[in-house]
Amino acid sequence: MRIVRLTLCLAALVPLPAPSIAADPTVEAASVPVAATAKEKVKKVCRRAIETGSIMPRSTCRTQAEWNAMTARSQDALQAARDHAGPTPGAVSN
Repeated sequence: MRIVRLTLCLAALVPLPAPSIAADPTVEAASVPVAATAKEKVKKVCRRAIETGSIMPRSTCRTQAEWNAMTARSQDALQAARDHAGPTPGAVSN
């Protein structure tokens, strides 16, 4: 039984021949996604923050687009909380 398992495990490791897209001359360069080439050029922006309960700052690295999206989500959530809260108790309305 061990020999059968070992044979099956070794057979799973043998690479099978697969068609290569790069070797196919009919594939045009324009069909390559732009995100694949642009991903290499994206610069990461790292920010350091001290988390609650720790004295060690922690770095978080993201792209500028990710930081902008996080900021927009935070502002949207804050505005939604303000809208949902209603008028402030004790506030004078005109």
